[in-house]
Amino acid sequence: METIHVLREFFFLGRGEFALNLIEQSSERVRNRWRRPGAMKAPLSGVIIKEGEVSTILTRTWGVLSSLQGEEVIDERLDTARDLLYLSLYKPPPASTTPSKNPRRKLPRSIKYDEIFSYLISVRKTQSRLQSLWQGRRNPPPQDNVSKEDRARRKTLFRSREAKERKIWATASVAIFFLETLVSYWQGEVMESAFKTLIEVVAPQKSNTDPSIAENENEDGGNTRQEPNQQQKQQQDPESLMLAHHEYLTTIKHNLFMSDIVFAPLIKKLLQECDVMAGGIERLRQRYAIQDLEIEGVNFVGDEGEARGEVLQRCKDVVQLLKQLMGRLHRIDEEREEGAKVDRLLMRMDLGNLEA
Repeated sequence: METIHVLREFFFLGRGEFALNLIEQSSERVRNRWRRPGAMKAPLSGVIIKEGEVSTILTRTWGVLSSLQGEEVIDERLDTARDLLYLSLYKPPPASTTPSKNPRRKLPRSIKYDEIFSYLISVRKTQSRLQSLWQGRRNPPPQDNVSKEDRARRKTLFRSREAKERKIWATASVAIFFLETLVSYWQGEVMESAFKTLIEVVAPQKSNTDPSIAENENEDGGNTRQEPNQQQKQQQDPESLMLAHHEYLTTIKHNLFMSDIVFAPLIKKLLQECDVMAGGIERLRQRYAIQDLEIEGVNFVGDEGEARGEVLQRCKDVVQLLKQLMGRLHRIDEEREEGAKVDRLLMRMDLGNLEA
């Protein structure tokens, strides 16, 4: 039971602080690589975390989480997670199918937790990076020794930039809203519902039958009710638990749209384009910061309008992908039967400003 809770809280990102700190530790290296000149045209494979950095990132994440707890607080699940979980970029060999005692009953191959973890953490990482862009959007305050004419000139310059970047920031805002809504739906509707169903099988509640009713049934000789212990043993049969666990992971994977041959590639492409767009925005803001210093002899590679144009092109790609994803979600809702629809997710999303 403890292991199941640990996997839910950490591998499936039930604890938001674990995801945020893990992303913060890993994203800084990637963020620095995107800021290099020409990174926008570089292959995406050149800006990923390397295997040798993974263990260090996880160790630092555990350290940050432990410091947040305080010295007097003992978090047993955090300690269990530290001993149980590890991260690696290499895929383990495929697990062999577990034989069943019943020759007619084939147990399905288990879905790996790392597949779901990688899917979830990639979405949260892009969401976090887009949100961090707003920290560098504020224009620097004017210096005390600046004349009124210079103040007016700089104010006009900032307004001009804001007008030219309106589409950029609108696209980033819509992308954040889409990812936030998706993550909230996954954690609140998908994961929690599947986890409760699994717990009902793994740790069923004891029968609350009224003893007086049971006594009357015995007197009538009509009591065929199983004893709670016997019923619990049947529910905790190893093969039944294995099947319940497989159903748990299958349900999650299905409702995260990981198995959808249209949605899964689209969301992956969206995350990649959002990362490239974010890198372009960061380089553009850095360019502005240096220009505002008005240092003589400082030259930039390429024109400012060209650099902004590259980001705007990425924005168009992001908007197009968002439209395709929304269209696919509507199609999924139409294809699914009652009880498995995604209308509650669609109700939360209002992306009418994609045409803006």
